[in-house]
Amino acid sequence: MKNIIVIAYQCSPYRGSEYSVAWNHIINMSIDNRLTVLYGTSGNHMGDFEEMESYLKNHKHNNITFIPIVPSKITNALNYLNKKEIFNYSFYFAYKHWQRQVYAQVKKLLASDKYDLIHFLSPIGYREPGFLWKIDIPYIWGPIGGAANVPGELFDILTIKGKLKVLFRNVVNSIQLRYSLRLRKALNQVDVLLASTTEVQKIFEKTHNKTSIYIPENCLLHAPKLNTSKFDNVSVYQMLLVGRLDELKGNILFFKALAQIKKRNNIHVNIIGDGPARASLEEFAKSNGLDDIITFYGQLSRDQVLELYDSSHLHIITSLKEGNPTVIWESMGHGVPTLTLDHCGMHDTVCEKCGIKIPVTNSEQIVSDITEAIDNILEHPLHFEQLAHGTIECANKYLWNKRRELMNSYYDLAIERHNQRK
Repeated sequence: MKNIIVIAYQCSPYRGSEYSVAWNHIINMSIDNRLTVLYGTSGNHMGDFEEMESYLKNHKHNNITFIPIVPSKITNALNYLNKKEIFNYSFYFAYKHWQRQVYAQVKKLLASDKYDLIHFLSPIGYREPGFLWKIDIPYIWGPIGGAANVPGELFDILTIKGKLKVLFRNVVNSIQLRYSLRLRKALNQVDVLLASTTEVQKIFEKTHNKTSIYIPENCLLHAPKLNTSKFDNVSVYQMLLVGRLDELKGNILFFKALAQIKKRNNIHVNIIGDGPARASLEEFAKSNGLDDIITFYGQLSRDQVLELYDSSHLHIITSLKEGNPTVIWESMGHGVPTLTLDHCGMHDTVCEKCGIKIPVTNSEQIVSDITEAIDNILEHPLHFEQLAHGTIECANKYLWNKRRELMNSYYDLAIERHNQRK
């Protein structure tokens, strides 16, 4: 049983996204290893530990020690503008300083105990490599992501503000990826680098000549299940979008396709989530006569969301930029195939057995391809059920018991490589 230090900035048993990525990893890997977990928040902002502390009062997990890294006065000062939602980018200055605190804490731990490995688990973004690569101990980083840019061919669906924001992000990302000295040093010292997508894997190999291992940052906790009754005497096929409604989700591409579908009276679209793009999407639906086939639910309880998954025939993702969104695993866990743009993590996870992939060309062609794909499946509705069973088959490849075996082998590999370097 290995003694491992895990860095997981966001970690919570109650939340999704990065929080659940860290939590699921920690709970599952603690079956075979002793984990000392350093974390920065279980809530909305750095230093919000209340949720985790409340949970730990009533729950005990063998082989796990949680250590909250309380932000210093300097760290809190750097994060002030972000916390007040005045200047969100100030978070990165605070997070860098928080990583210095992590480095100091890890050195204290190593001075008093023996550890076999350090795993910098999350957040998934590569931009802040921290400082743990300076320590002479086997080191694994990832799965990392965030290296890919939003395709320029899709800028035309963004507002002027959205174009400027994405352009700024693309430029900064390209500069950081190529010229960050600390990133280069970290990549030189890491024993095993994990990439969340094959796209990210190729980018790091091309940019830094650094090989990595592809492994998505999340997977399924439980065996998938399929509600086969939803295929009995179907007159209307249920389609589902889940997540924040903002420009980068590219939902307008799907809405434009809906307006062109021949048999649109044979489908209904359920939309779970809220965000700044909701008003414009509702206006588009109204002006294009889509009101009667779309329901905007806003935020729903977990049980309500799961009910909608169980009754859905097709899940939709049109994001312009993603890693491996949680909704992929949720839909796969319920046997719901996904129609998605063929890039990001979806390119790796979705195949012809469990979904429909739309080539990333330009917005006009994408809308046409989505329209054609949905028209085709409505003409051959048995394909819905075939894809559902294919989704269950694919989902079984992404269960945590298989992930545990892989991660343990990567831990062994990191130790082996480190010893060879020494």
